[in-house]
Amino acid sequence: MRRSSPRRILYAVSDDDVRRGYVAFARDYLDIVYPATIPSEAERRAELSAWATPGEYEPVSFAVVPVRDLGECRVSVGDLSSGAAVIPARAWEIRVAGILRQRRGRDERKYLRAPKILYPGERVEIGLGDTRWWWLTVHVPEDQPPGWYTGEVTFAPEGAEPWSCPLRLRVLPFTIDKPPGEMFGMYYGIHYAMYPENRDLHFADMHEHLIDTITLSQECPVGGWVDGELQLDFSAMDEFIASARRHGLTGDMPWGGVRRLGSLIPEGLSEQEWDEHYRQLLAATVAHGAQMGWPKLLCYPVDEPSNNPERLERAEHLLGLARQVEGAYTYCTPNAIEGGLRLIHLIDYACWQHLSANAQTRQATLDNGGTFWYYSSNYGAHTSVPRFRSGFLRWRLGATGMLYWHYNAFVGDPYDDLDASRSDMFVSAPTPEGPLPTIGWECEREGIEDVWYLRKLESLIESAPAGRQEQAAAARATLDEIAAAFPPDGGQNLAIPEGWSPASFHQYRRRIAEHIIELMP
Repeated sequence: MRRSSPRRILYAVSDDDVRRGYVAFARDYLDIVYPATIPSEAERRAELSAWATPGEYEPVSFAVVPVRDLGECRVSVGDLSSGAAVIPARAWEIRVAGILRQRRGRDERKYLRAPKILYPGERVEIGLGDTRWWWLTVHVPEDQPPGWYTGEVTFAPEGAEPWSCPLRLRVLPFTIDKPPGEMFGMYYGIHYAMYPENRDLHFADMHEHLIDTITLSQECPVGGWVDGELQLDFSAMDEFIASARRHGLTGDMPWGGVRRLGSLIPEGLSEQEWDEHYRQLLAATVAHGAQMGWPKLLCYPVDEPSNNPERLERAEHLLGLARQVEGAYTYCTPNAIEGGLRLIHLIDYACWQHLSANAQTRQATLDNGGTFWYYSSNYGAHTSVPRFRSGFLRWRLGATGMLYWHYNAFVGDPYDDLDASRSDMFVSAPTPEGPLPTIGWECEREGIEDVWYLRKLESLIESAPAGRQEQAAAARATLDEIAAAFPPDGGQNLAIPEGWSPASFHQYRRRIAEHIIELMP
């Protein structure tokens, strides 16, 4: 959300606009278009412009203020050309933002009408009323030659003259790739899903948004001890994990289903006997996973232990048991610094809550040989916030992994944010045909790409030859400038840094890209 911005001079609707039936304007996709938004004079004259690398997704946006019933309106993007090279029209996805009542906070009853879900937008019926907002996202072909590509976007209402806007896309002369050793994950539970039969579509959607892994929230073997022999059926877990792997979700997987192992242990055992049965169940699961080629399972026995003495004691006990099983790894989500530091010596993967992720908890994690991750949330009518949390903030915290809460944690009707005690928390909206993206989901992907740009530049700075030290120093100065905008403390930085506007994200991304070009071999 914008902290400071230049004052806008709003455009007055003219007689020509009334005769035409609408006012169309280009706008930065990070600058939210609300139902009552009207454009500035500059936005009416603006063109659509973006930079992207081969293989990257990149959005642009425009909006329309209807001043009468426009009927069916068609939106199209033509081929973009740069000399003989062409980005075909089919590389673009056209969506329009739907307006929902959304809570101002997770548990508040106050709400605002704001855009959230992005529906197919090539043909839309528009009557007199709210301003409508289109998102146009290009997936640049992986073999696309670099250069400036030009074309246009056309908005054609039924019975009114069309509006065309110039569209320029710079394809950069390099690619960005997932940095080695890094992970972007999503909390996921099929028990939340409104259409669980669409699980494969969910996984494909996540992969398209650069997600590497998911949590196994409910998945657990079934069975137990028969005549003193442990017999387990892993078929449901095998099928679930195989589906995730088919769609590229192959990163280390936090396993929340480990909390259900206790139901497989016979009753009436001593504490020592119970512990031994628990270790046997873990060992059997780890061995089966290794045989089947599963991703690494991260035992996640207690969620958010806080500073609660009973939860901390339980977490210490179960994490300690997992640590005794060869090949098992532990995972926990410390949501309070004091409690997390008490457990940190037992956690292989410490995924700190964003409020507790800072330089102190990072150093404590690394000093104990652990991996430093953090988790955050994405819901509501945000644009810059999810991009910031998954991008520049993650980079500034020094975390090598991040998980989002949640892919589809609905409470009641996901299209009614006021029908339960808390807000619906999801990044993709359910339909029988498959998930629909939200604005926040698209912006999270942009944040992940920010990290990929940053890591590529850091790598080039480190390997810069003697003849390019001046360029390397200039690049480092840009990174230092970004880092100076906010301290490495999630508790202080869940909002956008003071002085940043939506344009700041694009300006820094482009400066980073220019440094990459200067330092490329």
